[in-house]
Amino acid sequence: MEMDQYVNVPEAKKKNLDTRPSPGSGVITVVAVSFGLLCVLQVSLNISLRLIYWRNWTDESQMNQTEERDQLQISYDKLSNEKGQLQISYDKLSNEKIQLQISHNRLENMVTTLNSRIRACSPCNHGWTRLDSSCYYISTEQKTWEESRQDCRQRGARLVIINSEKEQELLTLLNIRVWIGLWDKDSNQVWKWVDGASLDNGRYWKVGEPNNYEGTSEDCVEIRPENDGLMNWNDDECSFQKNWVCEH
Repeated sequence: MEMDQYVNVPEAKKKNLDTRPSPGSGVITVVAVSFGLLCVLQVSLNISLRLIYWRNWTDESQMNQTEERDQLQISYDKLSNEKGQLQISYDKLSNEKIQLQISHNRLENMVTTLNSRIRACSPCNHGWTRLDSSCYYISTEQKTWEESRQDCRQRGARLVIINSEKEQELLTLLNIRVWIGLWDKDSNQVWKWVDGASLDNGRYWKVGEPNNYEGTSEDCVEIRPENDGLMNWNDDECSFQKNWVCEH
């Protein structure tokens, strides 16, 4: 019975049970595998090319950066050298300026000394008194401070400017009240000499002076000899009339 069933199997079913590979299936498999390998190779090649390109670009970029850095260093060194040379020139000029200033000051001192000697050798005008290198005129009449100043100008001189203790002693020994060339032009307690110089040393003021006594405008200065030794400067009203001393 089993033999009969096997023999009577339809022909179509026999074909379906055939497991042998169909013709050409091996070739397709080889082609598929080959195509896959080609894809892998192409991907690998692309990656390799990109890596090579990136490395070359990186190397070239680094080379360019190195060259730029070298050029910048050269420029910096050049500028540093130029700066050093300029500093040397500046220091040299500064030193020369100092030397010239020293020479100029020496010449000025020499001229001042010579002028002082010339004046000391020259006699003062009639009625004038000499002290060191200056000549002094002591008035015999009295005028206001401004009138006294104008009188000195007309004589080619100025109201006396006290620069030394000797001058202060000389004027004190006159034993009369005399205008000197010190005033408060703007009534703001800023005392100046008639040549525009500020008062540097006020050690000859009388005690309590200057004071604008009883609220009056005392803007001009006199020497007022009393019992105060050399401390005898007194501020007074410029309209008062006193003797005066000119100096040239």
